Amino acid sequence: MMSNPRPTPIHRLRARILNAATGALLFCALALPAPASAAERAPTPPPPPAPPVRATTAQVASVPAAVRAGQQQRKTESAATTAQARKKVAKRQQATRQQAGAARLPCVQFVRQTTDFRLSGNAHLWWSRAAGVHARGSVPEAGSILSFKSIKSMPMGHIAVVSQVISSREIRIDHSNWVHGGVVRGAEVVDVSPRNDWTAVRVSLKPGTASYGSIYPTNGFIHARPHGSDVANLAERPVDMGMPRLGPAPRDLRPQAERSTRAPG
Repeated sequence: MMSNPRPTPIHRLRARILNAATGALLFCALALPAPASAAERAPTPPPPPAPPVRATTAQVASVPAAVRAGQQQRKTESAATTAQARKKVAKRQQATRQQAGAARLPCVQFVRQTTDFRLSGNAHLWWSRAAGVHARGSVPEAGSILSFKSIKSMPMGHIAVVSQVISSREIRIDHSNWVHGGVVRGAEVVDVSPRNDWTAVRVSLKPGTASYGSIYPTNGFIHARPHGSDVANLAERPVDMGMPRLGPAPRDLRPQAERSTRAPG
């Protein structure tokens, strides 16, 4: 009977390497996770939706009421805004109508509204129709009517109320429907006739300024007192017979207040 041969060092080294490799494989097998099953590989389904929140009866009833209240408030505010806008528009329209009415106010209508004269017809007819009714003359008096003749550029003539007598050559008048259309008060008028009989005048374009318009022929003055009661202007005579000459026609047509100040030098 033969005995087993004694392992050599090489055999012992091979056994150690084999044992080490077996141990490593066993360790890897224990460390790696087990393969997932089919159920584990399936995707996770999403959670079911939450049930809807139901509003209470009181909440449901209060929402339309709040909406209606807001709508009513907005309607009220809109109506108030619209009413204010309409009032502003109405005021502007009224002011425009008043300005337009003032601009279209004829001189005859203005004289009738501001004086007691009740002569009829257009302005160029007042001088002849005042004959035998009112005193007439060529001397200005406060409250009298200055009668302008009918000319090509002013076929209906013009009348104005004398508001102030400044001198024998200067007066102030109130009239309407002149250069700027509306009512003008305190307009300066200068007599530029050679004999100072007020048969030719120039009217200031704007009160208080030294800007005068063209020369206009006039008939004279119709006084408020009745015919026959005038002593200073006795006869119902044509004004071209004239009054005594009181001075030459002025060359300086600035207002009297400006002429009273002498220029330096």
